[in-house]
Amino acid sequence: MRSGASMKLTCISLKNPLSYLTCYGIKDVDSRSYETEARGRVFVHSAGRVPIRGMPNLEQYPLPVINEFNRLMDEIGAMERASRYIAFRESGISVYLKNERRQPRCVRREYTLLSDVYHQYHEANHESFFLVDAIIGSVELADVLTASESEWADQEQPYHWVFANPKILRVPVLEVKPQEGVWEHELPEKGA
Repeated sequence: MRSGASMKLTCISLKNPLSYLTCYGIKDVDSRSYETEARGRVFVHSAGRVPIRGMPNLEQYPLPVINEFNRLMDEIGAMERASRYIAFRESGISVYLKNERRQPRCVRREYTLLSDVYHQYHEANHESFFLVDAIIGSVELADVLTASESEWADQEQPYHWVFANPKILRVPVLEVKPQEGVWEHELPEKGA
């Protein structure tokens, strides 16, 4: 980028934490009441009222890895509450993805999100992981369908925006307010 030149990002807003599930490549479709002609790389804006420090409750979504992790951690917590003498140190529990090489890409991506949240939560637990009012990543808006087979497609909505090639930004763009539809955000000039 030339010195003094600003850069415009084409953006869409998604509610937190669905914005993160999209940028990690877990959620591949967003259902909307309207279509768009836009295609190509779009930046994902995380919208919502509250940033989330740890893992939010995602039971209502088709997330087998995260939901299994939460179930097992609940069982460990119940065993600890029921025990009189024995306790389980959280740092003593080793979590890894079984048969990682044979797992489908969506499972590996979900585990990556779980791992990133877990490490951030324990290394800098005063900071939120799931931010709001921030541009957090990007996807390619590959297509808009009227009948997607994705488990993320809401069949009550007429249009399914299909995403591909997700990327998470390691340094998000903060303090950006949400907008409707596909919109432009101008990055401030460096040094301005």
